Amino acid sequence: MHIAGCILAGGQSSRMGVDKAAVFLGDKPLLNHVIDRLRPQVTALVINTNSTIETQEYPVVPDQMQGFSGPLAGILACLAWAKTISPKIDAIVTVPVDTPFFPSNLVAKLQGADQRIVTAIKCNGKLHPIFALWPLSIEPVLREWLSDAQNRSVKHFLSSIAHTLVDLPCPEGFDPFMNINTPEDLLNAELQIQKP
Repeated sequence: MHIAGCILAGGQSSRMGVDKAAVFLGDKPLLNHVIDRLRPQVTALVINTNSTIETQEYPVVPDQMQGFSGPLAGILACLAWAKTISPKIDAIVTVPVDTPFFPSNLVAKLQGADQRIVTAIKCNGKLHPIFALWPLSIEPVLREWLSDAQNRSVKHFLSSIAHTLVDLPCPEGFDPFMNINTPEDLLNAELQIQKP
């Protein structure tokens, strides 16, 4: 199975105050942390953003929808992109740009489930719906869902379709799927990367 990794970096970063993709964690931007973690797990890699990102190594695709439509619009853009590249991609795996600690075997865990339907992650019972494997066949279903301006929730979309969940254990006191949304979160992440 050929899987493309899609980094969703189209958020407004309102709580951080600056573009989260460019915020430094340790010695490099959050975007680079996520690239380094996801790239070895996938056949190809794409970044979804509506901002300007300086990269010559990976393609950047904006949302196809007007206005800020949330992560589902980014997922749709990545699905549409994946249908155009070679070698043939069967599915995409999506991760947010502000999550530098997700497992290095994330894609393998998602692949272990039913690959014909969307598979999302739970960690100790908590749903993380943006960490998911999306077969390309879901693209027209998602496009139709997003034609209603009220439909923007990833959780609600998942609940409207056949899907499966993979429950991964989280180390005590640490969620590897944590989002870095605020300057305080960034300080906590700095402490995390300093741990041996």
